[in-house]
Amino acid sequence: MALIANSSAHAQQSPQSSDLQQQLQQLKQQYEQTTKDMQQRIAMLEQQIEKQNEAVAEEKKAREATVSASDLAAEQAKKVIFGQNQVGAQYQGTLPSEPTYDLLQEAQSEIASLKQQVGTFEFHGYFRSGYGLNSEGGQQVAFAAPGAGAKYRLGNEAETYGEFIFVNNWINPERSSDKAWMKTEVMIQANTTNSASFANFNTSTGNDQFRLREAFVQGGNIFESQPNAKFWAGERYYRRQHIEINDFYPLDMSGYGAGVEDLNVRFGKLALGFLSGARPDITTQNGNYAKSNMDLRLYDLKAPGGTAAFWFDFANSRGGRHLVAP
Repeated sequence: MALIANSSAHAQQSPQSSDLQQQLQQLKQQYEQTTKDMQQRIAMLEQQIEKQNEAVAEEKKAREATVSASDLAAEQAKKVIFGQNQVGAQYQGTLPSEPTYDLLQEAQSEIASLKQQVGTFEFHGYFRSGYGLNSEGGQQVAFAAPGAGAKYRLGNEAETYGEFIFVNNWINPERSSDKAWMKTEVMIQANTTNSASFANFNTSTGNDQFRLREAFVQGGNIFESQPNAKFWAGERYYRRQHIEINDFYPLDMSGYGAGVEDLNVRFGKLALGFLSGARPDITTQNGNYAKSNMDLRLYDLKAPGGTAAFWFDFANSRGGRHLVAP
């Protein structure tokens, strides 16, 4: 009876032992898998930190080669890397021995923000400069056909002329499609002869001339139904038509005013502007002669062989007797 009971108890324990073995094997497999996952995660983090280090090093080199605005970005990034910020001081100490992943991530975000601030400013421009002598020993004289109002350009311009454009993007410099944007533009024109550098003659002949030709504000993506429409106001070059070879403008309505451009009218685009200006050299009984224009243009209209455009201008000027100075 004792032998039979002992055998029966031993037989009952065998399934329990098998379950324990299975649980132990499962735990080992889970441990190995968890260890493998942790190793992969550690390797990925090490690669990310290495990439962050390379990015910070490249940004630092780029900042060292730029103007003072980029120097400011470098200074701000240095403060972040050396822990002079809330996150670094709280979690990493005042001066960590090595940049951690959190600090490098914060530094990169700071650099990107400063680069965006620097990127709001744009500079564009055009200039030419030439000098020539004639066969008699005098200065170059530009050739022009008798009675012509314009001259040819290539090799026929003996002066220094430049247009320097300064643009500041106040809102949405990236021109994201889901946000409105706004910018201001200023253009300085310089026109000097080849008489002398820094010319300032008593007769004013040949003196250097500088003019403010553009100063206006422009914005777009204001209405969801017209994302490409651009609204503007101020002084500007307005949709000029230019023939380059002889520097002639068959259509030039530049001046002071306001308007909208690139309105989508389904079959094309529309621009409407109010432009005005005065002539201080013409005086009437009503004061200096002034003229206002309502400028309407339809363009990008589909036509055989390409596109077509139409222009309509309504000009208004108050008349008066022309006063001649004594």
